[in-house]
Amino acid sequence: MISPAIPSPPHAQSSPSPRPVRTGSSPFAVGVLLGSFFWLLGNGEVLLGQADSPPTALQQLQRRWPNGPFQTDRQFPIAVWLQDPRNAGKYKQLGISLYVGLWKGPTGPQLAELRRHGMPVICDQNEYALAHLDEKLFVGWLQQDEPDNAQPLPDGKGYGPPVAPEKVIERYRQMQRRDPSRPVLLNLGQAVAWDGWHGRGVRSNHPEDYLLYVQGGDIVSFDIYPVVHPKPAVAGRLWYVPRGVQRLRQWAGPDRLVWNCIETTRISNLQVKPTPQQVKAEVWMSLIFGSQGIIYFCHQFKPNFVEAALLADQEMAQAVGKLNRQIHELAPVLWSPERPDLVQVSVMPTEVEEEMARLLGPVPVAWTARMYENRLYIFAVRIQPTQAQAEFRLRKPAGASRAEVLGENRSVPIRDGIFRDSFGPYEAHLYKIALSATPSAPSATTRQDTPALPAAHPTEGASSAKQSEEKSAAAEKAALPKKSDQKPPAPKESAPLPPVEFHPEMTYSIGQDGWIFPKEWTDDDKARAARAQKEVQPVWQNLAPQWVKLLTAEKARELSRWAQKEMAQYRSVPPLEKTLLEPAAFSQDGRLLVLEGTIDTLPSHHRLVTRWLKVYVHYDLAAKKITQVVFTIRGQLEE
Repeated sequence: MISPAIPSPPHAQSSPSPRPVRTGSSPFAVGVLLGSFFWLLGNGEVLLGQADSPPTALQQLQRRWPNGPFQTDRQFPIAVWLQDPRNAGKYKQLGISLYVGLWKGPTGPQLAELRRHGMPVICDQNEYALAHLDEKLFVGWLQQDEPDNAQPLPDGKGYGPPVAPEKVIERYRQMQRRDPSRPVLLNLGQAVAWDGWHGRGVRSNHPEDYLLYVQGGDIVSFDIYPVVHPKPAVAGRLWYVPRGVQRLRQWAGPDRLVWNCIETTRISNLQVKPTPQQVKAEVWMSLIFGSQGIIYFCHQFKPNFVEAALLADQEMAQAVGKLNRQIHELAPVLWSPERPDLVQVSVMPTEVEEEMARLLGPVPVAWTARMYENRLYIFAVRIQPTQAQAEFRLRKPAGASRAEVLGENRSVPIRDGIFRDSFGPYEAHLYKIALSATPSAPSATTRQDTPALPAAHPTEGASSAKQSEEKSAAAEKAALPKKSDQKPPAPKESAPLPPVEFHPEMTYSIGQDGWIFPKEWTDDDKARAARAQKEVQPVWQNLAPQWVKLLTAEKARELSRWAQKEMAQYRSVPPLEKTLLEPAAFSQDGRLLVLEGTIDTLPSHHRLVTRWLKVYVHYDLAAKKITQVVFTIRGQLEE
């Protein structure tokens, strides 16, 4: 977890060209990790559940890895890295639910000690482990730590290049073949978050490598420790933690889980060590930006070595224990789908550090919203080392009168669906709001591609309500078709509109089970699809103008999870009726056809990533009617 201290090596003379997009049998080519239409959860599990009773995110994980660490929704993955099993009982008292790594293990005595405390472990897949695959404490397998960093040469002769991604992937496949019932964890270094890290040697400042590295695990994590970081570019900038989560989620795609490591000690910094508030901020930044598991780094190396330095620091241990207990209490909420449609947030001041705005996005306060048992939960954290005021506007207040601030023994009044609160530097607030009625879910038939914990929502500036309405009206006006545009007449007012859903960027997908894609179509299927396309297109053109006021530029910015700075300049959605729908998938029983349409090409945060505003139309072939419309954003890594 601690990267070696390496003199800055010379960079490669020229950057290699981007690796090609997978076209067939090449096992190590980079697939379309950001935008393929049919993301898979993996191992045959699907992202689209049955319409009547879709499995929850947790159930998906349990089905995929029956012996994995996801056994209850009352517990969240909170781990410690490479700690002595004799301390498992003490860590369990702090709310630690998992060990990651065993020194020169696993061994029989180590497992006996862990069993005494009921502590599961993700560890090396060594000979002992393979001989005891029936051991219930084994809940996952651990890849070599930080293979993306420069590797030490024999006899202490310096450092060579990182482990090639192809070798990491091949080892992952071997581990999978030996035991597919448990996930494989791959932990990567700090270059996931910071391109300036020279510890990758000849591959420093080559983030494109990670599109391959992430294929070496089912759970991918990383570590960067900004509080105690020795480099001024990172030191004290806590936002590098969510920056890494954000990038790793983007690279990993929805078929892999993302965890991350959190600093709790001074490690090797003799002048600075993290405070409990900073640790809490890093954890909630991670969760809000989409981390699905936390791993605490507990070692200290200077001025003396202490393996369990977290336990030795009473103040930090108490704070971490309190934090962990709160996370476990909120585990069912964290496992629940995100509900960005229920909240709008504005902050004053809106300014953030320029470098953060460039790398992470202009996010003065990051937040996520969830519904659980008729209560709305909003988790929010200040991303800057300064104070701020935030206004939370509930879009469906349903009788809400007060927001309970969890863990702070206070509440905030809600008036006309609005409440306000103050944020100190890097301060997190967790709100619980009782509603008189549960707002309808944004999706009745689909789930998010990744199990809960989506990326953070940036705040929408400090505009007043009137200014917000004026901007929305202007966006809607810009999105309306010009008078000169020819379009079919609007449908009669009595005609019911199909259900419409809005899914945040990269959270809508069609699974493979139960759906037949074009590459598998017979000639008859292709003919049926062509006929249906001719039927659907005029129906779409007839209905589309009625959705113009719903799909505004402001709504597109709301759906965006990346390129926040670039999307701030997005001002107009093209006329929806001009979108050409293309057949994309048949249901297994042949009753439904899903058609895909590209409404617009959106601003991007990277020259190799193309982003589109998309619509997916579900068409009932027998009834000859549209049964569902989904608006979302998809992205794709270009060659």
